[in-house]
Amino acid sequence: MFALIALILVIMKSLNEFFLPIFIIKLGVTITNLHKRGGMDEETYAKFLEHSKTTHAMGRPGTVDELANAITFLASDLASFTTGASLPVDGGRNVMCPR
Repeated sequence: MFALIALILVIMKSLNEFFLPIFIIKLGVTITNLHKRGGMDEETYAKFLEHSKTTHAMGRPGTVDELANAITFLASDLASFTTGASLPVDGGRNVMCPR
C-alpha cells in the first residue's frame, strides 16, 4: 500500500505543471457484486460481510453510494484546492487493529 501511495505522489508531482488533481481513495469493504462474480458463494459472502462488522470502526461495510459521494466531492469544485490527498473511505478500517 505504501509503495502505491508513493507512486501516486510521484505521478502527482510530475503532472503538477498541468494542474491535474490526483487523489488516492483507500477503500474498506464495500458491498458490491465483485466477490460473487469472482466466485464467492452467497454463504461465504454473508460471513465475509458479517466479519467486516468487526474490522471497521463504524461496525459495518460501506455502500457504493458512500464511495460515489466521496468521489463526487473530489471531482467537484468543493475540492478545487485539493490534490495529493489520500482519502480513506473505509468506515474506520484504517484505524482498527488487524484481526
